[in-house]
Amino acid sequence: MKKTLWICSILIIFLFSIANFVFAQSDRTVGVLEFYNEGGSTGAWLAKGVEKILYDKLGEINAISVYERETLSRVLKKSGIQSSNSVDSRVAFSIGKQTGCEVLYLGSYKLQNSQASVKFKMVSTYTGSPIFQENYEGDLTGLFSFLTKAVKNGLAVMQVSVHPNELQKMELPLTTSMKAFEQFSQAYLEIDNRSPMEVIAGHFQRALMEDPAFLEAQYNLGVIYYNAKFYDKALAQFNAAIDTDSRYYKAYYGRGIINYLQKAYLSA
Repeated sequence: MKKTLWICSILIIFLFSIANFVFAQSDRTVGVLEFYNEGGSTGAWLAKGVEKILYDKLGEINAISVYERETLSRVLKKSGIQSSNSVDSRVAFSIGKQTGCEVLYLGSYKLQNSQASVKFKMVSTYTGSPIFQENYEGDLTGLFSFLTKAVKNGLAVMQVSVHPNELQKMELPLTTSMKAFEQFSQAYLEIDNRSPMEVIAGHFQRALMEDPAFLEAQYNLGVIYYNAKFYDKALAQFNAAIDTDSRYYKAYYGRGIINYLQKAYLSA
């Protein structure tokens, strides 16, 4: 196993390790496309934030298999698709044929100060037509609840069976701080821009300053340190996440890898 992984590869490997369990229960494959920013360069970070929320919510549902982000991005790039704004019925059918995705989650947004306008859409790759649409106009703080509701309503349209425990997890926001969420999303934007590790880590650190209980920020900061081979710093972040919530399984996997590399087998 290579010691150096791309960002979030720890999570990806973990998901692959339990693939037999998940895929055995999965009967619908969906893809998440980056939302198109109608406001130009203003609020570019929100595209990453919305994408992360959708992956987070859909990832809780055993009856849904979410197509891997990096692979989907390569398919879109190969097909010359710049954004979800370019997806018409023909493109949707092509994406479905190449990936096996039955439904695409996409849309657009516009951010002005603290006010957001979001257009959420689910498109069938069989027909190329929307199967569910919902819009939001209001304060940015209402975005979490809007997307949670939209995902739940969309799953109902798809007639996907959702366990009450899964619904309960879906209701949990990534963070209670919008400032923390912005910094977290900005970190993902910098990852796509292949910015230096210090820049990316700085955004995750600022997210944690705004919300010390932001588990995803804590975990991803650990992954950043892991990729840079700062194993002690990475381990500290994984341990901190576990101390915050002992049920946060991702951090255990990250800690286990580092303990294995450091030959601390009993700690792993």
